[in-house]
Amino acid sequence: MTTPSEPQGPGAAFREAFGQELRREARTLPRDMARSVLEDLALGLVTLVVFVVLVGGGAWVGGALGGGGATLVGALAGAVVFAVVSVAVVVAGGVEAVRRLRGRGGDRAGVGGAS
Repeated sequence: MTTPSEPQGPGAAFREAFGQELRREARTLPRDMARSVLEDLALGLVTLVVFVVLVGGGAWVGGALGGGGATLVGALAGAVVFAVVSVAVVVAGGVEAVRRLRGRGGDRAGVGGAS
């Protein structure tokens, strides 16, 4: 008599493919997470530097032009400029993301160009 072999139906093929995918992702996940954390830290550092430069620069200009009270006004003006620039960057990033998503849509009618 022969021993029955392991069943090779659609479920077994799925389990094998899923297992391979899971092992591959387990190898790449730590590298992807480290890259993501470093990118977030760099973005936070750049944002902090821009904030300090704008607010500090505004305070310096205000102090140079008018003294103590003008220093506060200059710092507030720098903070407002920072807020405006931040909103502009976020909106520009959103527009770019929408363009990429539309471009990824393929040749669907009415998406990504004239019909």
